[in-house]
Amino acid sequence: MSTAILPHNFVELLQAEIALLEGEEVEIFPDFITGGIMDATDYQRGRGKVKLRAKIEIKDPKTVTITEICYGTTTESLIRSVDEAAKRGKIKIESINDYTAEKVEIEIKLPRGHYAEDLITSLYAYTECEVSLSSQMIVIKDDLPAELDVVEILKLHVNKLQEYLKKELEIE
Repeated sequence: MSTAILPHNFVELLQAEIALLEGEEVEIFPDFITGGIMDATDYQRGRGKVKLRAKIEIKDPKTVTITEICYGTTTESLIRSVDEAAKRGKIKIESINDYTAEKVEIEIKLPRGHYAEDLITSLYAYTECEVSLSSQMIVIKDDLPAELDVVEILKLHVNKLQEYLKKELEIE
């Protein structure tokens, strides 16, 4: 069996655990260090999927710049996917330059007769500028594998924490 747990913000997880201890309902979503735009409508508390999009800015009518990439992709793989889409005739580009240093900056220049606004839709459709990630969280519960969602895992952790604290107090 394999598991796929999307990354979450540690501070948000701790805040969710505190909320659970106080009897409140929680809703938690993945957090991706590479940035981008996330659509979590199908996330289903960790049993579904999220759609990620790279952040693309229009520099001028003939130039777009990718400033944030999707989780699980690299600048090299993204550039390769743009080149492949251009070779297949899905998009038209004049050049692609990688100015990535501390921050991502991939610049795509367009040929005559093609405009940046039209390119963005095609980039999302035919390249790694849009990816879909599925989550499958399998944990060991009562000595058996179990598929749980994020909130159920947090509740298990909170219950275990309460058990440990109770034992510590009994020892004292």
